[in-house]
Amino acid sequence: MRAGLFVTVFVLSLAVGRADPAVALVGPLADVGVSVGAFPQAVAPGSTLTISVGVGNVGPDDAANVLLRIDIPAGTTFVSWSCCVSWSQEGGPAMTPPPGGTGTVKACVPRLGYPRSPGDTRQGKTFLLKVLVDPNAAQGQTITSTATVAGVRTDDLVWCPGVTIDPNPNNDTATTTATVSGPADVAARIVSVSPDPVAAGGDLTYVFEVSNLGPRDAENVTLTDWWLTGALVSFMQDGGPAFSLNTSPDPWYSNEVAASIALFTAGATARFILIVREPATVPSWGSAESDNLSATSTTGDPDDTNNHGAARTQITPQ
Repeated sequence: MRAGLFVTVFVLSLAVGRADPAVALVGPLADVGVSVGAFPQAVAPGSTLTISVGVGNVGPDDAANVLLRIDIPAGTTFVSWSCCVSWSQEGGPAMTPPPGGTGTVKACVPRLGYPRSPGDTRQGKTFLLKVLVDPNAAQGQTITSTATVAGVRTDDLVWCPGVTIDPNPNNDTATTTATVSGPADVAARIVSVSPDPVAAGGDLTYVFEVSNLGPRDAENVTLTDWWLTGALVSFMQDGGPAFSLNTSPDPWYSNEVAASIALFTAGATARFILIVREPATVPSWGSAESDNLSATSTTGDPDDTNNHGAARTQITPQ
């Protein structure tokens, strides 16, 4: 039975046979936890690293004024702090270092609801911390980020007055890492699509390229292309360092191809040709084919805005 907010008396310690009194706190009981993740996992010196920080509550009560802390990782400086990933979330007040500074981010989450039904994830909140990696960071350096939520608190009580008791400290701390590497600017683009438009039942030919703009070699480069309606006719390489081709990289989705190489040297470019056959029957008003291209690498990429390409082609009825 839940009549508003039930009161829990939580005994922190009880000294048996000693003069120390038991310490008891009164308040609602809420198992609050934190999780963190870093993107990209391989980050180039001088690039921005994004750290996602999730806080949630598994109950049995709502949590109020949850204090979240995360230090600016060593070897980085503060860029920004934001909430939330979902428009329906409210992050509450936060104290941050100035841009370019170091120190600790503190956020006071005013309310964290407990799941109202199995699978209910709407009650949690996700914050984004962006930091700038030192341009002189060494290759292979590990950047470590740790976030905590306080269970039973005795500090920051004026700014963020804690009224909730967390009985489970095991999920109150989370750590993530990223590795400094690169930079190797891998770029992908669709060079041409022909014919455009394409007749129903006809073959559509894509030419696309992946390049390493340097300055370092890129490791484990994968180029992936997927499309909407056509059936695969052929996929081949048409120049550049030899990639391994895969015409079925995803067992659950047939309209996808991939090409990969273990080491893609700086300054190199590889070209590929993909041919797909469009459906013979389309509505009288026509249809469209959509193609999406992306390139990834396990080496830090200083510019991820040039890793993608997209094309849309009209399919005309016969």
